[in-house]
Amino acid sequence: MRLESNQSSFPDTRTSISSSAPNSAGQVQGQVKVSVQYLRGQLQIMVHHARNLSLTRPGQNRPHTSTLSPARPPQENQRKTKVVKKTCHPTFMEPITYRMSQDIIKQRVLEISVWSEDKFSENVYLGSCYLRLAALDLKEEQCEWLSLEHQRNTALGHTIQHRA
Repeated sequence: MRLESNQSSFPDTRTSISSSAPNSAGQVQGQVKVSVQYLRGQLQIMVHHARNLSLTRPGQNRPHTSTLSPARPPQENQRKTKVVKKTCHPTFMEPITYRMSQDIIKQRVLEISVWSEDKFSENVYLGSCYLRLAALDLKEEQCEWLSLEHQRNTALGHTIQHRA
């Protein structure tokens, strides 16, 4: 099912990874719109929007996204978007870049997770999606709405099974 026919589309590059607990409400829902392209020695990611995110507490959602680069170690390669207050439909419009060779990128999986910031306790996990970068034509910008899933593991170092 294509959500936006006027955009170039990702092939089904999502992966299935052993799941852990979703958000405190026990439900993961929503989508995140991202575009990716490899240009001038960089993987360029644009995090556009999210929609229909799980409600953590009425009036308290403070969503942001976190991407984990397809290179190690994770602590050095995580990038976050700004926090958007009090919404289940945030607009980020933030570019994220990772400088690395295309050969390395083609061997990796990009993780995009969505969180709701909590200033007084742990952030609340809202869902993740994973992209196998080898399956994408990164010469052209690829843009798509991706569904969030229950997974909350970095794809690096785990067995990845392609979803049919």
